[in-house]
Amino acid sequence: MRYLLPTIVAAAALSAAVPASAGQILFDNGGANYQPSKSFTDGTVNVKVSAFSINNKAKVETAKLGSWSGNGMGVLNNANDGSHTIDNQGYTDFVILAFDQSVTLDKALFKTGYYGGSDYYNDTDATIGFIDLAGFNWASDISYISGTSASDLSSYFSTYASNSNGNGSQSRDINSVGNTANVWLIGAAFSNPDSKRDGFKIKSLTYSVPETAVPEPAAWALMILGFGMVGGMLRRKRPTTTLTYA
Repeated sequence: MRYLLPTIVAAAALSAAVPASAGQILFDNGGANYQPSKSFTDGTVNVKVSAFSINNKAKVETAKLGSWSGNGMGVLNNANDGSHTIDNQGYTDFVILAFDQSVTLDKALFKTGYYGGSDYYNDTDATIGFIDLAGFNWASDISYISGTSASDLSSYFSTYASNSNGNGSQSRDINSVGNTANVWLIGAAFSNPDSKRDGFKIKSLTYSVPETAVPEPAAWALMILGFGMVGGMLRRKRPTTTLTYA
């Protein structure tokens, strides 16, 4: 019996060792064609990206999303600052990415933008947020968050900072602890502690999809057999009690 239990445990462990699938979504399919939202896919997951800005009254407004070949997606807000980047000059821009399944984001490729010719936004500090919503329809219209206060927005999402390690375009890990969710937020740094101009387009995101392990039929059979044998041995070893009547 003592040799059987390790075998059962090992079989269960092997059946659970299912690797997560990984992929990359590109957002540089070209054409500004500003719209409130756009959908993208890599053939494995689908994501709807919606553009928003926080105005100078600390309220959320809908914005427009564009996508440029070689550079990625950016935001044009109602302030019409001309930068078409996700930036924190004037209004603070962000995008909400609604996936058709929960994903673990890994790396983002940030491309720095510019405004006014030589006046570059050369920093890519970002605010990242996530929330996992059961039953959420990824393709639904979320423009209803317009008018929400910035503080309420931050209370809906778990947020953290993803700061650049230098100037210019860069690819970096934006989720070092491995958070998993089906709705993500990426914006120019909300607090902007270094006071630098943050502005970028997002060219790509890499991700993984956690998979729930399902034991193989052979492993199931082995476990069922093993547990049956355990039960049988316990029944055979059950002590008996003799009643003596006075």
